[in-house]
Amino acid sequence: MSSYAEHRLCVEKHKLLYHLQKGDTCALLGCPGTGKTTLAAQVVSHLKEDGLRVAVAGSTGAAVQPIGDKLRPQGLDVKVQTVHSLLHFDPPTTRWVEAGMFEKVQKKASTTAADGSPLRRADVLVIEEISMLTGNFLRAVDVCTRVLRKRPGVKFGGLALLLVGDFRQLPPVCQAKGLLFQHPLWNKWVDVISNLDAILRQEGDSPLKDIVLSMSHNRLTPDQIALLHTRVVPQGETLIFSPDYLPQAMRVFDLNGDVNEYNRRVAEKARQSSTQHKRLSGRWRSFEEPCEKPRTETLFSPVVFLGAKVVLTSNVDVGSGLANGTMGTVTGFPRGTGDGSSARKTGCSCFGFRVSVETDGKETVEIGCHPLHMHGQRYHHIPLRLAHACTVHKLQGLTSNGPLFYMSSRKTGGRVPALYVVCSRSEEHTSELQSPDHLVCRLL
Repeated sequence: MSSYAEHRLCVEKHKLLYHLQKGDTCALLGCPGTGKTTLAAQVVSHLKEDGLRVAVAGSTGAAVQPIGDKLRPQGLDVKVQTVHSLLHFDPPTTRWVEAGMFEKVQKKASTTAADGSPLRRADVLVIEEISMLTGNFLRAVDVCTRVLRKRPGVKFGGLALLLVGDFRQLPPVCQAKGLLFQHPLWNKWVDVISNLDAILRQEGDSPLKDIVLSMSHNRLTPDQIALLHTRVVPQGETLIFSPDYLPQAMRVFDLNGDVNEYNRRVAEKARQSSTQHKRLSGRWRSFEEPCEKPRTETLFSPVVFLGAKVVLTSNVDVGSGLANGTMGTVTGFPRGTGDGSSARKTGCSCFGFRVSVETDGKETVEIGCHPLHMHGQRYHHIPLRLAHACTVHKLQGLTSNGPLFYMSSRKTGGRVPALYVVCSRSEEHTSELQSPDHLVCRLL
């Protein structure tokens, strides 16, 4: 890290600590790789040392995992989860938020058990990847925190906020009332803005670092455009859907249908190669406790296999980092209760087995069956799905070593911010972007 970057991060850290301890709302902005998450984790650590209670949330499960990974080794008791789960926003409530029906949101918040809400007792709330939240959503946070904290006349109920993100990345899927910083109340909400401008993720004088900076200012040079064109692969659509082409590279698509198709092909290849695999017959309807044999047909039947990349689809154990969006690798299928294993166990083994997963945080956990409430019914499932591919929205907030990016021609209008996300989330450790030995960002 350069001396300038060290000095800048130190200055911004003390500025944020000063204002958060005053109860202000702060925005920490900057390109990906500038150290926002690292700085946010340092701020949380200092606030905890000073005896303040901190809640950490993100716009998605993947967005909040990096800060959790930095805090857990320090032994800090900080739960990380999505801001939706923190506020107990179900799909109907989210639709009310985006429609601006804040009276209904306020009424729902008033019926929530305020004494059990972390926001009732917290001093500071940290929200990661705010670019994917709408202005209406932050207004809903304001409405709910005033109710939960029983301080209706005070902004955010007296809760200090640290909003972390980069507005040059992908906007929210639902853009009701414009982007967050375009909301009429943005200037009233935010007291202090910190901007980081030194990219630290890509080492040295990497061409990728220069490209990310140029993209952030919308000033790509002709040479940089030509360099990006060298990463375009002929017959890309055919290659990206082939599990045999660079199998370890993360596939990044703009459509969920393409993600599901690639994961399906990876699972099919595993079955054909006799790799040990298990079918997770999910969402079994159950009317009694504990879980019993299913009484109805399954709604879907995902497959996982040894060595598969998987992602959690539920908040299994938020306090221990097993939240929706946590990624890992399948290492086995322990049968029965698996009491002889030292690995942490979650859920029951009514499927006859659990799935042993080594998370990206290097923890081994055996994941069993968990309840799922959907459409007024109670189901049971093992909350895992394949993650050999993801959407560009899911990549935002993660770091990937060499993604393969393919965007459908149906959405060419979103190519520039999507390309910015893919390049900025790539780790680069070589001096040549064109190096065939290290795939940085191959655009298909």
